[in-house]
Amino acid sequence: MWLPKSAQEVEAVASAGDLEEGPALDAKRELDREGWKLAVDVAAMSTDGGVIIVGLDEDANKRLTVPTPFALANVEERIAAIVGSGIAEAPYIDIRPLPLDNGTGYMLIHVPMSPRAPHQEIAKGKAEGRFYGRYGSLNRILNEADIARLYERRQRWQVNGHEELAKLLAADPPHALEPGRGYLQAFAYPVMPDLAMWERATGAAGDAGQLRAQMALAARSAAPGNYSPTLHEAVNWVRVGGDVWALDTDYGERPYGGVRVEIEVNGRGQLFMARAADSDPRHAGGELIMWEAMIAGNLASFLAMMGRSYDLAGYFGPVSIGLSVHGIQGAKTSSGRRGFLGDGRPYGKPDFTRVHTAGAAVELHDARPFALGLVQNLIDASAYEGYDPLG
Repeated sequence: MWLPKSAQEVEAVASAGDLEEGPALDAKRELDREGWKLAVDVAAMSTDGGVIIVGLDEDANKRLTVPTPFALANVEERIAAIVGSGIAEAPYIDIRPLPLDNGTGYMLIHVPMSPRAPHQEIAKGKAEGRFYGRYGSLNRILNEADIARLYERRQRWQVNGHEELAKLLAADPPHALEPGRGYLQAFAYPVMPDLAMWERATGAAGDAGQLRAQMALAARSAAPGNYSPTLHEAVNWVRVGGDVWALDTDYGERPYGGVRVEIEVNGRGQLFMARAADSDPRHAGGELIMWEAMIAGNLASFLAMMGRSYDLAGYFGPVSIGLSVHGIQGAKTSSGRRGFLGDGRPYGKPDFTRVHTAGAAVELHDARPFALGLVQNLIDASAYEGYDPLG
């Protein structure tokens, strides 16, 4: 999928005559006045993913060779409003202005394949209330069979995420579990994985070392890391199989007290973190303590790593994410709201799980609030509502 990075790139490719509208590419000279046509375009594109470029027109031979840059002021907000009010439920989109030096430019609307497709167009126009998909370079009204197929796909992706979490919990963890200690396990994988994903990411980064360095930088940037264990400290990359790389803090402790990430060549990643909770006698008289910052911070770092690898691999589609924090029954918060650890009531369940499908891999760019959103209910129950352990 072509995602131009600048206005100059749009103009260069257009002038070369290399652009052609199709299932994954639509171009518009300008936004329609009412906005309902754009709502139809986005709803149609969301079934399989694609790109809409505003500011390109066709020549006499129906080729996209005519740049028509326009004033960009307030256009991003208008597009967001059209999609938000004209589609039910609104799919995730990535809006990117591509400016020239004079305040004009082009608008890129990236519409990833939506895990919630089909999306109904509800803007006030002649197509009100219908479901759309793409057929070649045109939009078409979906029939009953099309809609049923998309609903079945939505349900299948949800089931796959829960099955993946069950499989993760049933497998042996990377290290022996110690009684009296809680653990975090998580996974992230593209809903459309392929065995060339790591290879593409490596090529885009330059080499395997550069890829690992970029992923490590993403992990450090996502969360502060003023706790231990943290992925920031993990520097030991090893190849543990033909298709799996591992990143490990390798503290050499027994029982294990670190963080480990395993990444497969098809884009699947797995996180294991010891010490989500522990009964260290140095804290609160030996009571089991919930380390909310370690849970949220390492999850954010892990998701940022995966998001960076997807960027480099050119994967922009949905990502299935799941996590389990287990061994935490009876743990008290480490928030120290009243000045000491172990404040508040004990956590009343043995574990906390979540399964979620991100609408697009680019949602992991902002991994910190994304991770906090996944574990906020756990944090609210352990500490207090609205507590940000990474703040």
